[in-house]
Amino acid sequence: LLFNQANCPELPEIDTTDNGRPVFTGSGLPDFNISHSGEYIMVALSYGHRLGLDVEHIRPRNKLMALAKYSFSVEEYQWLMAQPESQQTDRFWQLWTLRESTLKLAAKGVWQMKQIRINPQQKWLSADFQPRLFGLTSRHDDIAWAIASDSLVENIELWQANGESPYLTMARVPCIYQFKTP
Repeated sequence: LLFNQANCPELPEIDTTDNGRPVFTGSGLPDFNISHSGEYIMVALSYGHRLGLDVEHIRPRNKLMALAKYSFSVEEYQWLMAQPESQQTDRFWQLWTLRESTLKLAAKGVWQMKQIRINPQQKWLSADFQPRLFGLTSRHDDIAWAIASDSLVENIELWQANGESPYLTMARVPCIYQFKTP
């Protein structure tokens, strides 16, 4: 991906910030974030924005609604419960990846998840620890993913690895839902 997007023949040196967030050390290189779930690995690169990324394999999970009740705000949980049962798992992972990507943006831990508030109907997102916040969330095949950023992300390209080939191919960008700080 760096070869295609930044003309880097090899992986640049990576360091961590004071709060443990990985960054490239060289100037002129993009910010990045990596996430994986099951057999899926996703990487996000951005010039000019900090970002966080989360990807989750959409799968049924025991006690999914109990986890939502514990992790989400009362309003989010009520919204989720009001969704058709056939859509609750998808909607849960949409909210979860948006939260996780926000935590990764700011290098925060899951114990700070309750400091994030999402209004899925009005498409807003806020966090006590991040004054400006923009989120993108989508579903592609059987994965849900979200990107959180401190700036509006306008140009998204989706590149996909196919099998054993070392080359990436551009893929169709699925429907993306945008969230922003109210």
